Amino acid sequence: MWWRGALGLVLAIAGAPLLPVAGVPVATDGARVLVGAIASAIAWWCLGWLAARRATRTPGASWPEWRREYLRLSVGFVAGGWLALGVAGAAVALRSR
Repeated sequence: MWWRGALGLVLAIAGAPLLPVAGVPVATDGARVLVGAIASAIAWWCLGWLAARRATRTPGASWPEWRREYLRLSVGFVAGGWLALGVAGAAVALRSR
């Protein structure tokens, strides 16, 4: 069942969008995975901080404002990770010809 592996990769990239930057789909040694996971964790933390900063521009801000900002930023972040995965897949496909 090939789709389980593909779904797992897509979900892994959604959780850690900077894995393709570390070269994880092509080379999956422990150091690359660790660097990609740590970089993604730091990026998610920065994304939460930025969402908090943007949500508290108005007085009386609370969690719904933060969730709205965080959702907007995280959708773009995850889509960028998937785009990087697609570019890496296309590069590998072109090299194998």
